[in-house]
Amino acid sequence: MSNQPIIFQDKFIKQLELDALLDLSNAISRQQDEKSLLKIYLFTLMANFKIERMLMFENTNKKWIQILKHGLEHNYSPHTEELTQVLESQFSIDFKENEMRTLNEKFDFSIPIIKDNEIVVCILIGGLHRISVSKETIKFIQTISNILFVAILNARLNQKRIEQEVMNMELSMARKLQLQLFPEKLPNSDFLKINATYCPHQSVGGDYYDYIPIANGEFMVCIADVSGKGIVAAFIMSNVQAALRVLSKQGLKMEQIVVELNALVHKNTKGEKFVTFFIAKYIPRKNMLVYVNCGHNPPLLMAEDKSIISLQQGTVMLGAFEHLPFINTGKVYGINKSVLFAYTDGLTESVELTDTDVALNKVSQIMKSDVPFNDFHNAILSSLAIGQQAVDDITLLSCFYQLTNDLID
Repeated sequence: MSNQPIIFQDKFIKQLELDALLDLSNAISRQQDEKSLLKIYLFTLMANFKIERMLMFENTNKKWIQILKHGLEHNYSPHTEELTQVLESQFSIDFKENEMRTLNEKFDFSIPIIKDNEIVVCILIGGLHRISVSKETIKFIQTISNILFVAILNARLNQKRIEQEVMNMELSMARKLQLQLFPEKLPNSDFLKINATYCPHQSVGGDYYDYIPIANGEFMVCIADVSGKGIVAAFIMSNVQAALRVLSKQGLKMEQIVVELNALVHKNTKGEKFVTFFIAKYIPRKNMLVYVNCGHNPPLLMAEDKSIISLQQGTVMLGAFEHLPFINTGKVYGINKSVLFAYTDGLTESVELTDTDVALNKVSQIMKSDVPFNDFHNAILSSLAIGQQAVDDITLLSCFYQLTNDLID
């Protein structure tokens, strides 16, 4: 009969352990998120073992981060040196047997969780009233804590997988939207040739180019790049394209078109995004090109005599300000047999390039060479050694124009 209480207590403890393990297993099987798992873990220990106080720390990139706190004042903070000693110990510590003044007042023992010979989690537990603290109790709590930590790692991996799937879906949608912005067909005649090359990066950027015929032989070409990436950048650019298509048919001056586009971008993004934008209008009857550069990388224009100028006149990027602080329209006469080359900054942000001027000098040399117009872009990309090391989307746009006699005043 003398063994009855001990046997009864052993059965009682085993039942508590089974109940705690069952509760936690059910929570894991329901694929709860990390926050829910921690709550269920805490509730399980409180319900089965009457734990009153707990601190849980996780070793994240060599830094100890508190991930769970229970039964302690909001501003409670243990002595730093004592806490560090506990967190870095690979053995359970009985605080009653150690001279840790700020810890043994609150806690009974600590439990380390070790993975690949490294402490990944440390748990401080206090107020264990229902049963006496024993090695078996500590070992069991350590066991379910290990189970919890594995479940948390799996929950994090699952969350990352979901986030990655969402991101992949977003990138796919953004890529499709971006490709829909590009014109399906570009002119290719003896008098007008327009070539475009789009080299996508892994992330979807906001590159955009367009060719818009107007009337009387006039037409516009443009190139743009939205700050940021993903579906947001693609939607912003789709709005710019739609607005530009409408504005180009209204007979507005270039300054008016740019002002309207700036108002649209700023309204939609509240100044948090911006668009670098270059637009040029060919006016054959005046043998003239009119353009506005809105903070974009200046395109190059080569005349028939192979002289090259940089098209820099314009204003600041679209959307950065509610009202553009200034705007200048550039005009170039003598566009017969001219070549316009425009690009997005992905071209000069290659890791192979440290100087934009060096890159543009190479582009100028190719423009002046005898490289056929249709091979122009490939020659540029090869000369600049751009390949897998590109850090952004690259868009190239070139336009060869030759006047026809019936369009000259």
